[in-house]
Amino acid sequence: MLERLQSLQAVLLSIIAVASAAQAVNAFLPRPVIPTPTPTWEYMQLEVPAQFAAGVQQALAKDSTLSADNFNNRAKSYRFDEAKLNELGGQGWELVGVLGADETVPFKTSSSVPNAPATWQTNVRPAGATLLFKRPLTE
Repeated sequence: MLERLQSLQAVLLSIIAVASAAQAVNAFLPRPVIPTPTPTWEYMQLEVPAQFAAGVQQALAKDSTLSADNFNNRAKSYRFDEAKLNELGGQGWELVGVLGADETVPFKTSSSVPNAPATWQTNVRPAGATLLFKRPLTE
């Protein structure tokens, strides 16, 4: 019985050794190269200007003596048109990048101290953004 167990053990060890060797050899065999087509892309950019808040826009529309320079101390923000973005997505365009641009504008501040001169300060705010899109080029 002991001889039979030793014989079985030797057979199992041989099987394990052969399987390990086969796996090691298989790791070094060359794999077939399956060519995959390289996609060709089409690109588009969309400019989105930064805008003043609605109250400033209304003031500019109502009073022709005002200009954007009167609001240099005010912030601007982006307003992305969701419907336009969804339309572009439906056409296969994928947003792949956003490039923001800032503007620096000076504005005059008055002092709370009587007869003190006004001082100049600067405001750094968004000027606009460029949205970069891509989609596969259809031939």
